[in-house]
Parts: sequence; structure tokens; C-alpha cells
Amino acid sequence: MTADITTICQDIFERVPHALACAVVDLTSGMLIASHHEASQLPPGFLDTVAAAAVDLVRGRTVRRVEDVLAKSRGQPVRETVEELFLGTAGANHFMKVVKEKQALLVLITPPTTNQGLGWSVVRGSLAEVAAAL
Repeated sequence: MTADITTICQDIFERVPHALACAVVDLTSGMLIASHHEASQLPPGFLDTVAAAAVDLVRGRTVRRVEDVLAKSRGQPVRETVEELFLGTAGANHFMKVVKEKQALLVLITPPTTNQGLGWSVVRGSLAEVAAAL
């Protein structure tokens, strides 16, 4: 039996010490599919805003323009080239990985002190489970 996607987000969150949040975002709409976080750590609406920004970073207009330039130079279609991103800010690390077959994005937010190897290991190691649950 496949685990519930919200339970998977909670499991990912719990496997990374001091994680701030874990979410799965629909890449076509930018809406949160599921998430888990400690409410006291994040301001209201934060995850919705991060979800929209993450979709823009992965599938936004600027990314499509770059893909169009590549397609023109290669003479063949180029789409959905961004597979993963790491965004480091003064207050957090954002690990983002596309779940290709489901048009979804897995996002893990941690403090900037989190080991990047651990973050990527947990995110990449969770992809199959996230895909199966979607």
C-alpha cells in the first residue's frame, strides 16, 4: 500500500534535523498538493508563496525563453529542462526536485546550516515514494 503524500512529507521533514518544511507542489497550477511543517516556524501563507516561486524557477517564462533559445540553436524542441534546483538564502536552504512523471515538485526547506549532502540524499531518495503516492 502506498503511503499518503502528506505522511511522506512528514517523513521527509523528520529525517532532516531542524527541517523547516517539506512540500509537494503541482507544476501546472503552482498549488500545494501536500506539506508538513512546524507551524511556529513559518509565517502564514509562506508555503503558498514558496510554491508559486518554485514553479516560476522551474517552469516560468524566463526558463521557457532560455529553452526556446536552445531549441532554436539545436533545431529541435527543448522543454522542461530544469530537473532540480538548490536555492540558498540568508535564512534557509531550499532543495527542489522535479517528479517528472507526475508534473510535481518536491521541496525541502531547511536552515542554512543543514548539510547539503543530507538534504539532497533525502530529497532524491524520496522521489520514487512521492511519485507512487501522487
